[in-house]
Amino acid sequence: MTFSDTIRSSSVSNMGWLTCMIFSGMVLSPAFLERLMVWRLKSYTGDKPCSTTSTSTSKFAQETGRYLTKYQLSQSTVAKANTLAKDVQTEAVTMLKNDDANLPLANKKVNVFGWGSTNPVYGGTGSGSMSEQYKTTSLLDGLKESGFQANPSLTKLYTDYRKDRPVVGMFAQDWTLPEVPAAQYSDSLMQSAKDYSDEAVVVITRVGGEGADLPENMRAKGITYHDNSKDYPDFQNGEHFLQLSQTEKDMLNLVTKNFNKVTLVYNGANTFQLDFVNSYPQIRSVLWCPPAAPTNFNMSAKAKAEFTNNGNYKVADHNKSSDAMPTTGAKNGIRLADMHGKSYDDPQWGKLLDQLTFKDMDTLIAMGGYGTQAVKSIGKVQLTDADGPASLNNNFTGVGSIGFPASTAFACTWNRDLAKQFGEMIGQMAHDMHVAGWYAPAQNIHRNAFSGRTFEYFSEDPLLSGVMASSQIAGAKKKGVYSFMKHFAMNDQETNRTEMLLTWSNEQAIRETYLKPFEMSVKEGGASAVMSSFNYIGPVYSGANPVLLKNVLRNEWGFRGFVLTDYFAGYGYQNGDQEIRNGNDSMLATTDITNHVKDKSATSLLAMRQASKNILYTTVNGWQYANGEPKVATPVWRTALYVLWGVTALLVLGFEYLAISRFLKRRKAAESVEAGAPAETPASAEA
Repeated sequence: MTFSDTIRSSSVSNMGWLTCMIFSGMVLSPAFLERLMVWRLKSYTGDKPCSTTSTSTSKFAQETGRYLTKYQLSQSTVAKANTLAKDVQTEAVTMLKNDDANLPLANKKVNVFGWGSTNPVYGGTGSGSMSEQYKTTSLLDGLKESGFQANPSLTKLYTDYRKDRPVVGMFAQDWTLPEVPAAQYSDSLMQSAKDYSDEAVVVITRVGGEGADLPENMRAKGITYHDNSKDYPDFQNGEHFLQLSQTEKDMLNLVTKNFNKVTLVYNGANTFQLDFVNSYPQIRSVLWCPPAAPTNFNMSAKAKAEFTNNGNYKVADHNKSSDAMPTTGAKNGIRLADMHGKSYDDPQWGKLLDQLTFKDMDTLIAMGGYGTQAVKSIGKVQLTDADGPASLNNNFTGVGSIGFPASTAFACTWNRDLAKQFGEMIGQMAHDMHVAGWYAPAQNIHRNAFSGRTFEYFSEDPLLSGVMASSQIAGAKKKGVYSFMKHFAMNDQETNRTEMLLTWSNEQAIRETYLKPFEMSVKEGGASAVMSSFNYIGPVYSGANPVLLKNVLRNEWGFRGFVLTDYFAGYGYQNGDQEIRNGNDSMLATTDITNHVKDKSATSLLAMRQASKNILYTTVNGWQYANGEPKVATPVWRTALYVLWGVTALLVLGFEYLAISRFLKRRKAAESVEAGAPAETPASAEA
């Protein structure tokens, strides 16, 4: 074998080695490994991983949500939560009218009219939506469980007409109100209904959600809805969403023509225009049933059958160029767990904060979406915060908790004890799901009946709102869960909410009405976390308003904790540098945009240091640090990846060793052959 033959041979070997390295590089790359793990996990389970509802998580988290560490509620917590939620709904259902003692219902058989009876409103949309992983109890199910029998012919009429409710989402809304036209109620159907029972219940529903206010003119440009009949429009120009549609009017005319004892049930959070009730003497009773959560309509049914009579610290400003550059990256050996229970003014905080680097603080501040980030230099673990005013929704794993009646329903109970029990149950469910913070309660004022998120807020009354909110916060805090009271402040409109919406008022109204619930939540509920709002108060963005976030919240009320923005997407006015200098500590962001701090001056680092302290003070006093440094469970998929990385690395080293050894042996053999060959002569050279 000549040396050139050896080179060709070794080139083949090198090509094999190179192919191995390329393949190994692919395997070692996180993207390839992530996809490989998804494929393998699917092959083992034979199904697809469940998706999450979060658009902010990584693609891997979305694809493998089923295989992340998903802390579920225990059966004991589920049972207790359901019981409490039912108690809340029992007291929340409000009787607005009951002429001639029409309620409780005398007949166990009842005709239930209205498409909404088969598709009631359980909550709202957006961050206030609830998990669908638990058994749903519909209004008709609740009637059955309470001993009533609903006319099956009417139920079939509605389910055959349409099974699903039109979607009112954050980015697109279909305001259609499905209802069977009166012409489709045959004479035989109405006669059989009268034979079935002399009792009639009419259900009217309305839904709202985050990102869109309810239409004040159903015929306005840009409003999507579909009429129930080609023969007539459901709404005339100028008519709004919170009044009867023409099809609902026709149904009501039909029912009151055939029945003399009618109960009207309004199922929704927004105040409905009920002036029509006075035109129908047959409507003896009116019930308001706020959104009841998916498991709790059995109690609203019970309400039809029974009557219940319920009984000082100052943030330092650093605006001088002569301010000293703060210490960063020190090695003081203090762990965050050491600060649990320590005073906010304890001198140890200064030494702990000295250990933080610029990157530590920037990550903690900029990436505050649905949790707080890990900080290795002080032993802080990553913690998860969950959204939802009436439940807990983990945006990363897709796991949700038991849903409760809407905040409006709690206000209807006038029962602070139930509100506190709900807060405690949120805390218990948070323990089961390993959740640290809760993005609630929302306590904006019912300023306008058409607000899309009315269901998330308690009342138009600031005192009632404050009592309910502070009680819920105190209950959650008892379990070590910090509540982000929101949206601070005057976030009373969804339309154009991220488009520099300016909200105007005078100081007296702001303090006495719009800020009062928040003040009570700090002073009476012990709130230690806040979510600021999208809107501007006058010409100043709420999330960077020093008068609101420093002067009032901290200096006047004595709040100690951290302020988080509402969802951070830039919007042309959200900026991390600006916000930390004006009282906002963390950005509700999961991607890299204008949330990161760019300025590395002394004044910027001092602001970052203050924001970091506020975040750390709240998190270390949560339940997960109550017994020292939390243990972080490693998900199975991550352990599997580590093993795969190790095995692949060993294979690469082995292949490399074999390839190099083989190459050296062949080169040595080739050199020996050439050394023993006879030298060429001129003659042979000429030949």
